[in-house]
Amino acid sequence: MRIVKAEESLKIIARGADEVLVESELLKKLETGKPLRIKAGFDPTAPDLHLGHTVLLNKLRQFQDLGHHILFLIGDFTGLIGDPTGKNATRPPLTKKEVEDNAITYTSQVFKILDKSKTQIIIIVGMTTNHCISTTARMSGNLGYDTYLISDSTACYNTKTINGDIIDCEVVYETSLASINEEFATVINSEELINLID
Repeated sequence: MRIVKAEESLKIIARGADEVLVESELLKKLETGKPLRIKAGFDPTAPDLHLGHTVLLNKLRQFQDLGHHILFLIGDFTGLIGDPTGKNATRPPLTKKEVEDNAITYTSQVFKILDKSKTQIIIIVGMTTNHCISTTARMSGNLGYDTYLISDSTACYNTKTINGDIIDCEVVYETSLASINEEFATVINSEELINLID
């Protein structure tokens, strides 16, 4: 790969873009010569990536061709809630299974444009029960992903025993995290995640 000067890299990155925010800051980062970690998020609201996605994916590929690394983020929340205003019929709420299936197809389709060796896929899921946490962590591991469970972005509810006794949500939460940590996922907090991907 040939070495591209920062100014030339910026011209390539800016080509086809309406505006680069903040151009002077990007130039400073390019001038360091260190590969950048570019993050882009996608909501799996449909089974396939579409033509609109290719605009951003092609720009991400330009970054890769210049030696930079892509973090391809897939988040489930938008797919699960659909359009909360009810104005967009093309964005109905999806089931957890539909969102998971869509995310899987995204991970295979994205490499038709992006270089797999320079791409890290991160799936971000909003989980509310110990069952969601466990199932998602196990599935992610089975699919070969490095799985991180963000402890301060999850929650649980109180649970009843078969005798009708209440188990406090904090106990359920701590037990769930402990049963997953270092077996199906690495449990970290939000700050640790930010440090990990920066």
